[in-house]
Formats: sequence, C-alpha cells, structure tokens
Amino acid sequence: MSTYRWGVVVFEAIDIDPIDEPSTTGLYAHVHGDPSRYVWAHWRMPTLQEIYRTRPVQAEEDPDARSTRGWWWANRDELQERARKLREVERAQRSRHMTRKMSVGF
Repeated sequence: MSTYRWGVVVFEAIDIDPIDEPSTTGLYAHVHGDPSRYVWAHWRMPTLQEIYRTRPVQAEEDPDARSTRGWWWANRDELQERARKLREVERAQRSRHMTRKMSVGF
C-alpha cells in the first residue's frame, strides 16, 4: 500500500473498532468529519525483498478515493522509489559496519 505521509508501507493488522478520538481529525489530512468512519491500521516499512515481490497496481485509482481513504495500491514508480531508498539505507548500514569493523582492528 502507499500513503500520503509515509509512502509505501506494509499493513500488518487492521483494528475492527472504529476510531472514537475526535482529535484524530487534526492529525490526518484525509480524515474529514466523523472519525468513527475510520479504524486504526498497524503498519511497518517493507523490506527490500517485499518490494521486489510486490506487483504494482495496473490501473490508477480515482484521486478522490485516495484522498478519502489516505491509502491506495502502490504503482510502479512508488515501488521503485521505496526500493531505491531501502538500497540507500542498506549501503549506509554496510558502510557503517565496515568502518566500525576496521576501527576495532586498529
């Protein structure tokens, strides 16, 4: 899935109880009016392998549906961008690991 604020994410769980916190409308731009029309969803950033295995959406959704829900099926460009960012993070982590490993050897 893709979201306005976080980009491509993996949903792990979706609550069944409606949101009963009126202050929620100020936190999320897509929540309009009664927050009880929404439920909480628990998500995390995907792994690079999950991005590689994900098929992009074939037809773009109506922009009104996106703005109402706040999420949509990710397209090819969104998946490629998330993969690029994940590869950057992996390279940085490897580099830090190698630097630490080398500094311990001295």
